[in-house]
Amino acid sequence: MAQYQWNVRHVLKGDTYANLTQENITPLKNEPVVVIVPAETGAVQQEPCILLKIGDGTTPFNDLPFVAGRAADVYNWAKAATKPSYTASEISGLSDYIAGEIEDTDTQYQIVVDSSNDHLLKLQSKPKGGSSWTDVTTITLPDDSYNDTEVRGLISANTTAIEVLNGTGAGSVSKQVADAVAQIVSDAPEAYDTLKEISDWITSHASSAAEMNSNIQSLQTAMGDKVDKVEGKQLSTEDYTTTEKSKLAGIAPLAEVNVIEEIQVNGSPVSPSDKTVNITVPTGALASKDEVAESDLAAALASKINGKADDSALAAIAKTGNVSDLILSPGDVIILNGGTATTVI
Repeated sequence: MAQYQWNVRHVLKGDTYANLTQENITPLKNEPVVVIVPAETGAVQQEPCILLKIGDGTTPFNDLPFVAGRAADVYNWAKAATKPSYTASEISGLSDYIAGEIEDTDTQYQIVVDSSNDHLLKLQSKPKGGSSWTDVTTITLPDDSYNDTEVRGLISANTTAIEVLNGTGAGSVSKQVADAVAQIVSDAPEAYDTLKEISDWITSHASSAAEMNSNIQSLQTAMGDKVDKVEGKQLSTEDYTTTEKSKLAGIAPLAEVNVIEEIQVNGSPVSPSDKTVNITVPTGALASKDEVAESDLAAALASKINGKADDSALAAIAKTGNVSDLILSPGDVIILNGGTATTVI
């Protein structure tokens, strides 16, 4: 088996934790994936950090465990799920530590009323063995005095409103209604000076009102069938229909029957100019040829085509695609790049 040696640098597949979990790719078996965990993502305990996962060919990225190493200096009991427990007597120095950190002050508290303000209470404290009380905070009680001036005003206003509603004197509702009725029948004949007499007259003449209403409706119907008179115009028996008007409007100015509307050359429209259509037909040396030989090409074009590399100038790997035909010059490096979370290989 042939062996080849090249200068190679590896770029492992890797991306941020967010991108990798979003794409959730399935790495190949034994394919490493570098996971870049920035700060405050909640993925692991120690952030920021760079972790590693190794694929098995079937498990998606999100279900693969991170690569872990065993710490040689960590005791087994510290890594166990259930930690050992100890009594206070088994922990040396515990009593001395507690005595130095915790002190029973036996603080006492009382609530008293301020000597100058009955609505002010004071919370006071006194340490164990102390002789004087110290103010801790104050509590202000709301003023319990009551002012009924506003309520009395509301009662007085409502009393006046009730008198206006139920009374019969000036300004009362009853008086205003009576005055309004008096204005309706004011100066009316004696036979129609009450609402009852007016109602009876309307009832006895209902047929007359109905006849008048019918005549008005008939007149409105008759006027609806008429047309307005326009100055300078008159009616004619030569009817000009809307259909004929629309047909005439659709004809272009100066239109003629059976006229060619458009001329195209190879499918492209040619616009007339001064009523003339000019179609250019090639007449050069290539016009009558089906194939073009190298001798027919312009010198510049022939030079470009002939300047392309021929088969003998190509490297072997460019023709075969076989990696064994690859030759590296001194200083050349092959980079094997695994890509990111979105790279499809």
